[in-house]
This record gives sequence, C-alpha cells and structure tokens, in this order.
Amino acid sequence: MTARTPPQCTPPRALEVEKEVICEPLYDSAPNLSAAEVRDGGASDLRQVPFASNRIGKRRREIGTDELKTSIDNLNKLFATSMSQQESKLADVMSVVNEIRQQNADIRMSVDFLSEEYNDLKKKLIAMDIERKDQILYIKSLEDKVESMERNSRSTGLELRNFTQKAGENKSDLSELVMKIGEKLQTPVEQLEIKDVFRTKSKAENKPIIVEFTSVIKKEAILESLKKFKRDRKGQLESSSFGIHGLSTRVFISETLTTKNKRMFTLAREFAKTNSYKFCWSSHGYVYLRKGDGQPAIRIAADDDLDRLKSVK
Repeated sequence: MTARTPPQCTPPRALEVEKEVICEPLYDSAPNLSAAEVRDGGASDLRQVPFASNRIGKRRREIGTDELKTSIDNLNKLFATSMSQQESKLADVMSVVNEIRQQNADIRMSVDFLSEEYNDLKKKLIAMDIERKDQILYIKSLEDKVESMERNSRSTGLELRNFTQKAGENKSDLSELVMKIGEKLQTPVEQLEIKDVFRTKSKAENKPIIVEFTSVIKKEAILESLKKFKRDRKGQLESSSFGIHGLSTRVFISETLTTKNKRMFTLAREFAKTNSYKFCWSSHGYVYLRKGDGQPAIRIAADDDLDRLKSVK
C-alpha cells in the first residue's frame, strides 16, 4: 500500500498595508514645509520653532480667558437676576406667612374668647336647668296642695247626672229629688242634712246636679247604699228606679271629683275597657282600677300610672 503524500500548502502573501499619510497642519512660520519633511522630522518641524508655538498657545489662552470671563459674567448676571427674583418671591412668601401668623393669632384669641363664653354659657345653662327643676318641683307641690284643697272642699258632695231637668226648677225641687233618692236607697236624707244643691253650667240637655251634704258620713252612707242597690238589681240605674215620673232615662250617681280627677276617671274607664280591667271606680276623691275579683286595687293619680300599667301587660 502506497503512502499518500500530504498536500503542500503555500502560505499566503503578507498583505501589504499602505501607510496612511497623516497631514499635519502647516503653520505660517514655515509655509514651504512638505508633509514628508514634517513626517521625517526634518529641520522644518514645528517643534524646532518655539516662538511660533508660544504665540499660538498664548493666543489660545487669551481666547479661552475671554470666553471664561464672558461665561462667568453671564453666570454672575444670571445668578444675580435669579437671586433678585428669589429674594422678591421670598419677601412675598414671608409677607404671606406673617399675615397668616397674624390671622392665626387673631383666630386663637377668638377661639379663647369663644371658649370662655361657652364655659360661662354652659355654667348658666346648668344653673338654669337646676333652677327649672326646682321650679317644676315647687309647681308640682303647689298643684298637689291646690288639688288637696279642692278635693277636701268636695269631700261631702255627690254628682247626679242625666236626671231630667224640669222647667222652672229650683233648689226645693232638687232637694226633694235628693230626698226621694235617699228614700229608695233606704238611707233617708233630711232637709237639714243638705248643705246645698244646684245644677252646674253645662252644654248637656240635662245639666249635672251637685248636692253637698253637711257631713262626709252622710255622703259615704248614700254611696254604700247605692252599691248595694246596684248589686241587688244587677243592672243599670234608671230614673224610674227612684220613682221619678216621666220618660225613664239612664242615670249616674258618683262622688264629686276635682277637674284633674274627672279627667283621670275618664281615662281610667277607657283604659279599663281596652285592657280588660273589670272594675273602675272613685273613692274619697281618688280613682282606682282593679283587674279582677280578688286582685289589688290600683290608684290612678296621673297619666304615668296608666303608662306604667300598659308597659307591664
């Protein structure tokens, strides 16, 4: 087997690089110097002409110095203008700040003044509220005294309602009516036991009759007899029940009440109907309610008593 001869490689020729000729500037001190002379470092090289080089450097320095001075002057002017504007703006800002400070001081003084006024007003309101409560208590005590005096003045009286009023009726006729009622109730009433009897002013056709006895004992005896009379008859009272001639009408007999207790009696009766209370009556000038037989009696002296009963239903 014949050995193969490796191929012969001829190395490439070195690339010839042309030298780049750099032309440096020629100066007026050597106008006839060629580029070759300059490149070859001949006697005409600028480095061999120190006077021309110094003059060029000086000119450059002068030009640079003038430009620097001009730039510095411009910067100084700009800085001065900016400082002037800033000082003007700062003066305006300080003026506004001082004005705000003064306003804040005035506001603080106003707030302090209003705070003092508020505290004084609050103290006055507290004092007035205490005084008002004291006055309310005092007025309540006066009302209670007036109510007690009025109740005592009516402690011997009875009120007869819906009895037919006759033409030309006088006190003698009314006294005879009272004595006839006492006779039917089996509690005789003498003429001397009647202190006064009269009809009140009212818009009703048959005005109520008020009879005042000489003693509370007689009044209480009439009321007790009336209760027994109603239990025995088990019905409503009518004028015919007392032997009164004419058209029979439903009549009512009760003790005389003060204006306040009349109102409370009306409210208590309405409350009894709507809340299933079996009994509602008055005794010794006071109004009472009872839920049912065997239940305790509840005294009704004010609207609050009815409200309290509503809340515990």
